[in-house]
Amino acid sequence: GPRGAVSTYPADGRASRALYQVADGRHLPGAKHNIRIVMTQPDSDFLLLNTNALSNDRIGATVIYDESTAFYDVGIKLKGSERGRTIDVRRSFNLRFQPDQPFRGVHETIAIDRSGAGNQYSQKEILVKHIVNHAGDVPGSYDDLVHVITPQDTHTGSAMLMMARYNDVFLDSQFTNGSDGNLYEYELVYYPRTTVDGDPESLKLPYPSPDGVIGTPITDLGDNQEDYRYIFLQKNNRAQDDYSQLMKFSKSFKLSGNAFLTAVTETIDVDQWLRAFAVTTLAGIGDSYSTGAEHNLQVYVRPEDGRVLFFPHDMDFSFTGSATASIIRSSDLNKLVSSATNLRTYLGHIHDIVTTTFNRDYMQPWVSHYNSLLPESLSGFANFISSRATSALNQVNQRIAPVEFSVTTENTSLNAPYVTVEGQGWVNVRQIYLEGVQEPLDVIWTDQRTWKTTVPLTPGANPLTFTALDFQGQPIGTASVTITSNQPNALANLRLTEINYRPHPPTEPEAAWDPLLDNDDFEFLEIRNVGSTPLPLNGLRFVDGVGFDFPNETLAPGGNGLIVRDRAAFELRYGADWPVLGEYTGGLNNAGERIAIADGAGRIIIQMTYDDRDLWPRAADGHGASLELTSASDIDIDQHDNIWQWRSSTRRGGSPGAEGPREIGVSINEVIAHTDPPTTPSDSIELINTTDDAVDLSGWYLSDDVENPTKFRIPSGTILGAGEYVVFNEEDFNPTPLSPESHHFALSGAQGDEVWLTVLDQDGSIQSFVDQIEFGASFNGQALGRFTGVTLLPLSQATLGAPNSLPEIGAVVISEIAFQPQAPNLAATQLDAQITADDLEYIELHNQSADTVQLANWRLRGGVGFDFDAAVAMAAGETLLVVPFADTDQTRLSAFRAHYSIGGDVRVIGGFDGQLSDAGESLRLQQPDSPPPERPDFTPHVTTDYAIFLPHAPWPTDAMGQGLSLHRGHLTSTGSESTSWTSHPPSPGVFGIDSRGDFDDDGALTENDIQLFFRELAAITPNLAFDLTGDGHVDTRDRDELILNVFDTTYGDANLDGVFNTEDFVSIFITGEYLDGVANNSTWGEGDWNGDGEFDENDIVLAFITGGFRPAASRTVNWCETAAAVDLLFADNDFRSRKHSSH
Repeated sequence: GPRGAVSTYPADGRASRALYQVADGRHLPGAKHNIRIVMTQPDSDFLLLNTNALSNDRIGATVIYDESTAFYDVGIKLKGSERGRTIDVRRSFNLRFQPDQPFRGVHETIAIDRSGAGNQYSQKEILVKHIVNHAGDVPGSYDDLVHVITPQDTHTGSAMLMMARYNDVFLDSQFTNGSDGNLYEYELVYYPRTTVDGDPESLKLPYPSPDGVIGTPITDLGDNQEDYRYIFLQKNNRAQDDYSQLMKFSKSFKLSGNAFLTAVTETIDVDQWLRAFAVTTLAGIGDSYSTGAEHNLQVYVRPEDGRVLFFPHDMDFSFTGSATASIIRSSDLNKLVSSATNLRTYLGHIHDIVTTTFNRDYMQPWVSHYNSLLPESLSGFANFISSRATSALNQVNQRIAPVEFSVTTENTSLNAPYVTVEGQGWVNVRQIYLEGVQEPLDVIWTDQRTWKTTVPLTPGANPLTFTALDFQGQPIGTASVTITSNQPNALANLRLTEINYRPHPPTEPEAAWDPLLDNDDFEFLEIRNVGSTPLPLNGLRFVDGVGFDFPNETLAPGGNGLIVRDRAAFELRYGADWPVLGEYTGGLNNAGERIAIADGAGRIIIQMTYDDRDLWPRAADGHGASLELTSASDIDIDQHDNIWQWRSSTRRGGSPGAEGPREIGVSINEVIAHTDPPTTPSDSIELINTTDDAVDLSGWYLSDDVENPTKFRIPSGTILGAGEYVVFNEEDFNPTPLSPESHHFALSGAQGDEVWLTVLDQDGSIQSFVDQIEFGASFNGQALGRFTGVTLLPLSQATLGAPNSLPEIGAVVISEIAFQPQAPNLAATQLDAQITADDLEYIELHNQSADTVQLANWRLRGGVGFDFDAAVAMAAGETLLVVPFADTDQTRLSAFRAHYSIGGDVRVIGGFDGQLSDAGESLRLQQPDSPPPERPDFTPHVTTDYAIFLPHAPWPTDAMGQGLSLHRGHLTSTGSESTSWTSHPPSPGVFGIDSRGDFDDDGALTENDIQLFFRELAAITPNLAFDLTGDGHVDTRDRDELILNVFDTTYGDANLDGVFNTEDFVSIFITGEYLDGVANNSTWGEGDWNGDGEFDENDIVLAFITGGFRPAASRTVNWCETAAAVDLLFADNDFRSRKHSSH
């Protein structure tokens, strides 16, 4: 800095009042903290001047906490009303600390309160603060008792330390965005009537000089906020100067009778006010809003709903009222409890607070504790609490006589899907639950002791057990009744059929109509009655996802109903002629969430969780499609949570109010995306017509970008026959790669890509989504084919224009997934007390090859993430486990091994990021590829194994909640197929065979097991022990399960060595049994692969249509070449699929 500059600390130098005080013996050792206020004598004298008493300007001081921590530049002012600031026994202080050194690291302001009732020095208010906090559900600040040392000995001594009070620190800790809500202090207007020299313009003299006081009830003061300002002092957010909600609240209190009761349900939280009235009325506060005073209340506008809350305030006149006074002393409270329901609730709060808190048994130890810290005795207040509690309970009993909880409805039978059950209960009944339902019932109290609720019924006998809970959530009574319904369950026919959770953005005309519209405004949900009888909606409500109570309407058979986010926006896009039931509150989460519909009893009848991850159709995630149930009438009501029951809508924008058009049936079936030299094929996209009819593709579009769907227009005259294929390559969609035009595209083999097949309208916008597929990086020349969902996986060989070959299964596979383990056993917890079930998850990998595989730079992606260390290698046949914790955590690792009883020979590495979801997800094992020439710093990762696990059929469902894991039963099909997995007890580190096909129980899978199965396959009444699919039949589906999954091979593998090649071909013809005319003389090893006892052309067809043939040499042969060879052998059979090309 410049020469001669002066720097001070604190920065304001002398003006900062950085003071110290020599030890003077005035601190008080012991249980209480000490707060010392250090001021210059002139500052102290000025602070206490009568003419300064009403000033809220602060004077500089130093505060020393516990004689050790100094706070400089603290602003101090007097605290209290006009009538308390000049009375020595009542003088209290408000301290403001600097933002860079808040008190106790949190509070920028605190208060030192010394005032009792009237001109009294007392800290008895600490008892009421304690009662409020322990009773709960009433705002109350956390205060403390301290010893304050002030410049004046007369003010030195015990005081109450008020910290957060109701400032922003408190509000943000209690409410969402709490400090955004406005807080007001309801107060009297005090006005001095004398001055220092009699001149009205001179300095005013406060109490005890003559003064005046004006009180104003909470009422309608007009439409000018200035008329409210001096009665309701705004405590925060003053710059906003917003009195709008406060004025609505005040105006509602001007009303009376039913008009008042109706209005306040919108302006206040009625239940919260009743509880706040209860606790403050019990305390016998003599100068309080709750006992009729027109001040000593703070009101807070809750940000989430704009309702006003009751904050108890300034309770130093506690315990001054009569112990036998009425428990209803405020005119405003009297208006609230004019409703029988509100009176019952208020008395319930009184009973609860007395039972749990406001009684001698609970409070006497605390009275004794506070006595030990104060110079005054609080013992007499324990007697008041005891007497007051007795009187309050007597008044409750007099107003509503006690009654046991009961059901008065008798057992009966009726022809209805609902029943109204009645019963009795006293004021201590807070909620009533129906057994088996998680949410409390909607109960109506028809009088002060009689309740009723409507409960849906299922056909037949309905034993209904009701449990009453008190205000602390404890059961106080149970009662039962049995109602028999003779009417079919109409609710079983309800379906949630469409979810438009992320609509496409507003079109230009829509944005012109309302520039403030965004895509969320077009959200909607659709329900349908799939039954043949009307379906009443009354009592149904959405309890997850959005908020909506269904109206008292009936859904006709086959009828739809729509629940929308914004009706005006919905009708702008879709028109007004749709069955809209209403608008829901909240919104659908773009990232996915749970949606649930409950019946009138709170029982969940429909639930599903959608997501925006790779298993869910991407077209519905903001690109214009909705989620639609594939076939509402073909699923049960409890199958909504099955991801395979949902698809993206064909029509852009969905199909609200009607059943959407079915999928068109043309699919993207195979692509080749990585075609660097010396690979000869170009990027290719294969389409297949899966329907039974020809489809005209003329004018359809292919693109790699849904935001630019018009890149490649399929030529006119492109007709795809039933079951036919068409292949497009870069000659079509990227004809000039060295100088591509804006609509040309190539597929990315290094980063992965996507392909969209769409139909556009005349405006160039998507009209229909035909198909969409995503895929990851691929090796050079590798073909990717469709197997499950929206993901393409590697094929064993390219098959453009023909059925897909078998998937290419990598050397290392995901062989076991433990995604919902049981709780740790005793052996584990004895080694690691902190271990949880989540720590016991694992993913098992198995090297099925005959060679060591180096896993450097391999990784797991999908539901979890894990990058393999460069030093990790897997020997031939080895398994290893990937776990969620670091493998260097020896304590956790030892506990993991103890839980599963595995030794050190099982290799464990970790930990992966994330957690295996109980709701299911996908896992991808990826290995690195060489960087592309154009990006030498980028390492592609190619998926070599892909696994899906889901908690519902067709995946094994008995793994859920039972501690079982999913085991890969065979390795010739991808892990994305449900048939690849079976559920068994965990066997970490052990890769075993699927023993379901060991029919001769010799511990091995041999040809004899196949022959035993073929015998039952041909039997008129087969043994169901051979039913491998669990469908109650023994048929060709079980044959496929046995050969493809259990034996983990393919048809044609005569010698069962895991591959169908020329060796098998030679061996079966050497036997000479092909068309030999001898009945039932052939076995599997002799060419009978379909199980009919004969070796004929049907066996050859079966073997080749599965695409599993491979020549014995290492050279690969494509499907068409193999089919041509078979044509030469069997010229009278045409095994080829037709190939259709556009050029």
